[in-house]
Amino acid sequence: MSAAPLAAGYSARVERLGADAWHALVARFDDLNLYQTLPYACCRWPRSEVSHLVLTRDEDVIAAVQVRIAPVPLLGGIAYVRWGPLWRLRGRSPDLAALGQILRAIRLEYAVRRGLVVRLLPREVECAEVRQVYLEEGFRPRLSGDTTLIVDVTPPLEALRAGLDPRWRSSLKHSQRAALVFTEGTDPALFDRFAPIHAEMVGRKRLLDVGEVEVHRRIQELLPPEWRMRVVLCSEDGRTDVAGAISSALGDTGLAILWATNPRGRDLKGAFALQWRVLDWLKAQGCRRYDLGGVDKAANPGGHRFKSGLSGRNGREARFIGAFEASARPVLPFLLSAAITVRTASRRLRGALRSALAPGRRPGWAPTPSAAPTARRVPRDVVRRLGLHGLPHRRPPRARGLVGITFHDGHA
Repeated sequence: MSAAPLAAGYSARVERLGADAWHALVARFDDLNLYQTLPYACCRWPRSEVSHLVLTRDEDVIAAVQVRIAPVPLLGGIAYVRWGPLWRLRGRSPDLAALGQILRAIRLEYAVRRGLVVRLLPREVECAEVRQVYLEEGFRPRLSGDTTLIVDVTPPLEALRAGLDPRWRSSLKHSQRAALVFTEGTDPALFDRFAPIHAEMVGRKRLLDVGEVEVHRRIQELLPPEWRMRVVLCSEDGRTDVAGAISSALGDTGLAILWATNPRGRDLKGAFALQWRVLDWLKAQGCRRYDLGGVDKAANPGGHRFKSGLSGRNGREARFIGAFEASARPVLPFLLSAAITVRTASRRLRGALRSALAPGRRPGWAPTPSAAPTARRVPRDVVRRLGLHGLPHRRPPRARGLVGITFHDGHA
């Protein structure tokens, strides 16, 4: 399938930028997010190639995208874009022409020139005009979008508090009377304190731990200090943490990364006071919105109820535009999907066998704090790719039984 060249005045360059160069370039975008940072790509997928495409108009940078390339033997591979491209420049009105041109540049480079299947998962709330641009540039819908709650955090704190659901506001008042002790900051060591709370919750809810805490800790080590995630923990005695939250404040929209509360934290309603502190911090960082990280009333009614109460009259439920796909060879996506299905089934079977044969593993088993993942050092290949030196490095552990898990962004 052919693609039209870029319009007059536009040009695109493709290269693999270092962390400093890439971060300096994308800092100008309001839709910047954690998933378009280089540490995220290198720590989440340390064995994948990372590529950057930058679009200019009359030598002015107007859009950019970070692409992860996953090779598939004999079939070429897949070019993944998570929560990109970035095209909403700070201080300017959204330019749909810029969006159209960077989508065209992505298809020309990765689908036509390299022969890859391109899969995009943009950070776009459902919008007919934006969807039409994707369709016009040759991207076909692949998956429907997740639903989330987005809170407007621009009003004063007093107005935001008044806009909370009455029951949520009552629980917040209760938690604030409990004399909880809070610890917050960006030190990667705080992830180690959060890990046991998260591990307990994963075991209690019978979830499959996909190593999220460990991965985000490594990302935290490599992010620029001003871009680091915020960890907020609470305890009743200053020593034993009972609840925690990890959030990101890049661009104009804060993002909930990980939340966890243990049974004692639930009794103290610690999550309510935690989220109020997170909201206050996002306001201080200049964010205009807070994305609560996805909701599913059927699958997680408790989480939906908590987030809906926090949203109250200040927020709204929104559906993302979904995933899109493009390929220069129409049959290639089907062949790749078949290959991935076979690989997924094989890995799921291996993961189930490991779990069944693991010593001490039994129905109802839940990890204790001592079973929480320990901090890992930054892998050598990540250090090399980011152009960093002098950091400790160690190869990350092989993930076990992770296939089939769907993250907030819809990528398995």
